[in-house]
Amino acid sequence: MISAVLIDHEPKAIVRLEKMIRTFCHGIKIEGRATSAKESISLINDTRPNLVFLDVTGDNGFDLFHKIDRQDFATIAMSTFRHNAAQALQFHVTDYLLKPIEPDALVAAVNKVGKNSFPKIPVEETKTQEENSGKAFEKIGLRTSKGTVYVAVDNIVRLESSDNYTNVHTANGSKYLITKTLKSFELVLPQSKFIRCHQSHIVNLSHIEAYDKAEGSNLVMCNEHIVPVSRANRPRLEQVLNRMYPHV
Repeated sequence: MISAVLIDHEPKAIVRLEKMIRTFCHGIKIEGRATSAKESISLINDTRPNLVFLDVTGDNGFDLFHKIDRQDFATIAMSTFRHNAAQALQFHVTDYLLKPIEPDALVAAVNKVGKNSFPKIPVEETKTQEENSGKAFEKIGLRTSKGTVYVAVDNIVRLESSDNYTNVHTANGSKYLITKTLKSFELVLPQSKFIRCHQSHIVNLSHIEAYDKAEGSNLVMCNEHIVPVSRANRPRLEQVLNRMYPHV
């Protein structure tokens, strides 16, 4: 089963596409729909789909690739214009469909989506992960406008993204605004101590005080900050917490 999301600025177009997919493409599970750039980013990072149906008719259709933290999915681009096809190829889309979409073209595009259609994580990112996974470092350097601050890794409570910046919150109440994306920190911080619980949040597992499921899913941190847990990240978080801490 291929998990997919549908992105188009026209709600009616999404309805038509979803109807076609359900009729002709039985191997696809639709995880969500979005009509704006902000919704699209949240949807992709939360549901982590295998396939994205992306309308690129507008000028900002391709901006999505620059704003999301992950690109390990296949993309079927859609447009009412032929001239967008050349630009689509630069982003290594699996296929390019002209609107109105024909059922045969849709089925052919979906059939191209397989194991080899999903982009691999860039080599430099993989290398960074491998290099840091085996390292045990006590501090991390945070470049600020005044210089570099060296903060103990164990003292970091949580990290929160803010556009292309990241707020780093520490146990002593300090907060640093760093001109790096949350993804940059995720590649450096030890996975045994930190976990991404939401598209906008990474937390230090040692500083979690409570896991509140009363209204949604939230983590209560040692500094009393409340951090949301996305539906997509919930199973992995719960698995890690159950493995780390015995329950009575």
